[in-house]
Amino acid sequence: MMEILTIVGTAAISVLWMVLSIVAYARLNGYRTRRLTRCPETGGITVVGLEQDGEPSSEGAVNLRVQSCRLWPGRKNCERGCVASCSRTWGSHGFDLASLMPLEPRAR
Repeated sequence: MMEILTIVGTAAISVLWMVLSIVAYARLNGYRTRRLTRCPETGGITVVGLEQDGEPSSEGAVNLRVQSCRLWPGRKNCERGCVASCSRTWGSHGFDLASLMPLEPRAR
């Protein structure tokens, strides 16, 4: 009887460990798709949620699409110039410090 309880307990702990690992991966994967960057239109720092649009090219370039932005809905129709700075760090968990630097004033 003790052997059966040991086997069932070990199986339950293994299943629980797997479920917790999957949940943790799913939560952390969401952070990988968000980037802290400076908005090229407003000059403010924002969090942009990105997703990969299609497969990478033969050179390894990735097409990204803005999924969400902290400045939306007020600026939902922007040009999405932030994608260029965010694409430099795609595939990593970090951010590019240069993308947070103040922007040069635009020539009008």
